[in-house]
Amino acid sequence: NEEIRIQACKTMHVYARGCGTLLPSSLGVDWNDPDYTAYTAAFYKVFVYYCVHHHFESGRLLNGVESMRHIPGIIVQGRHDVVSPPLMAHRLHKAWPEAEYVIVPDASHSSMEPSLAAALIRATEQFKDLR
Repeated sequence: NEEIRIQACKTMHVYARGCGTLLPSSLGVDWNDPDYTAYTAAFYKVFVYYCVHHHFESGRLLNGVESMRHIPGIIVQGRHDVVSPPLMAHRLHKAWPEAEYVIVPDASHSSMEPSLAAALIRATEQFKDLR
């Protein structure tokens, strides 16, 4: 039922915004915008798929870090992230010291937060000329 699915996505979105942002009110939500609603529904469809298939298991990335240590990387972490706490990023950096480690002091988890978005853009800009 599409209506029930959309309502479930909205409910999850409101909950996630409360957990994933430092200042939830700073991120606009427009449920009257069909593109925003479609994006949100698609996002949570993928999120649920990853949850069901255990892709967010604790330690999953750390267990495979040896296979990627030769790849240049930047770990970008919001200092106030309660979804993926900074301790996890710290452990990843200890296991992958070749990666740059950036802590964004005024951010939480959401890449929609302005300071975290800026840090992610700066990080990706460093790789745009790699071949």
